[in-house]
Amino acid sequence: MTEFQSLYRKCKRAKKLQCSARELQKYINSNAIVIEDTINANKQINGFRITLENKNAFFPFHAASEYASDELSYLAKLRKKLNQVNIVVPPLISNGELASFLKSVDSEPQNINILMEEWYPTEFISRLYCFYYQENSLISPYVKIIKSSIEAFYFGLYSPSILTLLPCIEGVIRNIGMAIDVNCAKSVSVRDFLKILKELQKKIINDFTFQDYDWVPSDFKSIKFHDGFNEVIQIIENLKFVIANDFYAHTDHFNNETNLNRNGIVHGFITNFDDKSNFYRLITILNSLVFLTGYVGENVEFRLPNPSGISIAYTKKLNGIESLSRMVNKM
Repeated sequence: MTEFQSLYRKCKRAKKLQCSARELQKYINSNAIVIEDTINANKQINGFRITLENKNAFFPFHAASEYASDELSYLAKLRKKLNQVNIVVPPLISNGELASFLKSVDSEPQNINILMEEWYPTEFISRLYCFYYQENSLISPYVKIIKSSIEAFYFGLYSPSILTLLPCIEGVIRNIGMAIDVNCAKSVSVRDFLKILKELQKKIINDFTFQDYDWVPSDFKSIKFHDGFNEVIQIIENLKFVIANDFYAHTDHFNNETNLNRNGIVHGFITNFDDKSNFYRLITILNSLVFLTGYVGENVEFRLPNPSGISIAYTKKLNGIESLSRMVNKM
């Protein structure tokens, strides 16, 4: 048991965590420095910063259970709804667009293609390729493959466009894992990928939420606790759910109308996966992973830059490919 852990239990049993910093300082009666502090992680967690021998501990005022809520946060509600249509929470899409999407899904569930296409107009896809993917070292090894996928999609070759994105997603997950020192260079299983995402959640809690602290009560550092309100942890939890229950589900247990099951596709058990919405689903997973690379050292913009000369030129190219596809299909 660490010194901070022992001290925290002592203060908790004596009910000293609801008093003033001055009173707690007097009770501890040591060289510790006690000041009030607040942790902000989409919810305020109030407590004391205890500094002792150049180490910092956070002693929360209240137990972790008191932060639990029966009411789901906005993002938790959102991901619950998106899980029903096998879509991860999309970064770069505004709350207004998401609200409109969910309303339309309820009334027109058969129109997922059209609804997702509204998220990703051609000029948006162009900016994704030109800015969001190329300038990120963890995804740049796959940029040529992603470009092939995008151009195949605009030519109407949906099966190749989807197949081409599968290794990119796996590769980026592995790159994230290696960036946080997870031994995953040869990882190919769903268990390995889920472990990487779990370790990333732990890193975010340790290095971002509690970055100024050497010790925090274990229940305040659990993924389950932060999944109640911490939006980044919730996004990763949503990604874990889709990977485990849809994208990487065991083929024998997969029963989903999307047919977007990696194992079933690459092993030839599923052949009717060539739906436009599945391309958009994979792009959304890829975007979520790029967003998460911002927590392992990459410089990630949370909004796409405005169109520039290079993205405008690529938009014209994609429009030309789409026009050529229509012409060819008429022959």
